[in-house]
Amino acid sequence: MALGLRPMSAFRLLSVTLLLAACGSEDGASTLAPDAGPGASGPLYSVGTIVAEPTGRSLFVQTVTELSGDVDLDRAIEVAGNARHWAYEGAVYVGLGQEPTLVRYLPDATGQLQEDRRFNFQRSGVLSSPPGLVFLSPSKAYLFLHEALSVLVFDPTEMVITGEIDLGSLQEEGFVTELWFPTLHEGRVYVPVRPVNYLTFEIVPTVRVAILDTATDTLLGVADDPRCVAASRPAVGPEGAVYVLGEGRNYITQVLAEVRDIEAPPTCLLRIPAGTTAFDPDYFVDVAAVTGGLPAATAMWASPGEPGVAYAKMLDESAIPEGVEITGANLWGFAAFKFWRLELGDAVVATEVSPQPFSTIDFGATPVDGQLYFGVGDTSMGGRTTVHALDPATNGAAPAFELTGSLREIYRLR
Repeated sequence: MALGLRPMSAFRLLSVTLLLAACGSEDGASTLAPDAGPGASGPLYSVGTIVAEPTGRSLFVQTVTELSGDVDLDRAIEVAGNARHWAYEGAVYVGLGQEPTLVRYLPDATGQLQEDRRFNFQRSGVLSSPPGLVFLSPSKAYLFLHEALSVLVFDPTEMVITGEIDLGSLQEEGFVTELWFPTLHEGRVYVPVRPVNYLTFEIVPTVRVAILDTATDTLLGVADDPRCVAASRPAVGPEGAVYVLGEGRNYITQVLAEVRDIEAPPTCLLRIPAGTTAFDPDYFVDVAAVTGGLPAATAMWASPGEPGVAYAKMLDESAIPEGVEITGANLWGFAAFKFWRLELGDAVVATEVSPQPFSTIDFGATPVDGQLYFGVGDTSMGGRTTVHALDPATNGAAPAFELTGSLREIYRLR
């Protein structure tokens, strides 16, 4: 049975709808690419920023030569809507926010991004670019279309579609089946499957992950576990197992349970043993039990250069002013979240990142140059962000640079 809601006011219904629609907005890992720009030398980064304005939100993508100072938007490419941004082998890819089109950019000798080529992936019900994309090689990548429940296989260099994987078997009647941010490991892609109904405010109470074989472009199996809710981006443990954090769609499952006056499910860690396609029934870690009572509220991001270590944000309700409800859209707007280091394994060791300021959920973190970068600040209506760099070597974070809007991703192009 799906988790539902008792009747509530129109305002609170709208608040929960906005939260559901925004859930899991944090994006994927960086890809280091050494060669970019003809005749160019020195570091070059692609920075994606989401700027919200009264007329809507836009993605700004630009290149910078260093991650310091004040990053303005003067040279940025503006893309309307909730657009997406990736990079691979020195090229920048932008998924348009208002049409199903993927555009490939290459930096010129000055580092400025120039459109190289594009392709459209129009399918029934597909109106924009999805969040899930994974690069397998210079000639092969997967783009996950949850509206069509399929995976487009395409050549990211020539920008042509070469195949398609049907995932129609994942459809759950009455729900939109979202395919979230995937993880590639040992020739397999692990993609979270998140069924939700935005009209009835229901979330299917399970952690579900589809597993694809990249050699045969087939669905190997689906791992499903009802002990927690909502799979997020998987991380690989030291023994090759794949760990999945059930974070309740950025804690919204727990919000809905509070509204209904029912017991909230825990946020938890589950794992898929190496080479298998099912969750280990004997493995379960209640996140609050290893963080001193704090639940997880975001996906995990693998620690750069540290196999078996990941970071995720925990919710600390003590940072929310007394008397303020967290059952509406205000949850995401509170600076009530902090990153914790998770050493994965049979016994998970959790350590709070220190120093670090409280932050909102925002778009999570992005790994580059051995650091995890994340934003801190009021980013509503064109606000400013102070981007912090989390250093896994010290487990601490410090300010790195500033920009307008919310940090979406950073990628190193060369």
